[in-house]
Amino acid sequence: MDIINITSDNWNEIISSPLSIVTFTKDDCQNCKKWIEKIISSNAIRNITFAVINLSQKGLGKIKIENPWISQIDILPFNVLFADGELHENWSGGNEDRLMQIIKPYQ
Repeated sequence: MDIINITSDNWNEIISSPLSIVTFTKDDCQNCKKWIEKIISSNAIRNITFAVINLSQKGLGKIKIENPWISQIDILPFNVLFADGELHENWSGGNEDRLMQIIKPYQ
């Protein structure tokens, strides 16, 4: 599975897809790296756009201003499920069983 890196240029495109999961990470988050590796190796997840936004990355000011809830993220990795541009679910941590439980009603 491919995971897209989010920038200010593709943010709206990613969250506007029919079903997308955006994982928020930082450079120094080891649990984030493990979670991304687990998502990449999973064969159970289909028809979902997966993307990562690294909060350590520069140039994300516009996204953060337009989405003030991002500044309240305190536990990483932090995952958000979007359906057609609407935020539907969010949760902290990297647990594949929980991910499957959350996306099941949307598939």
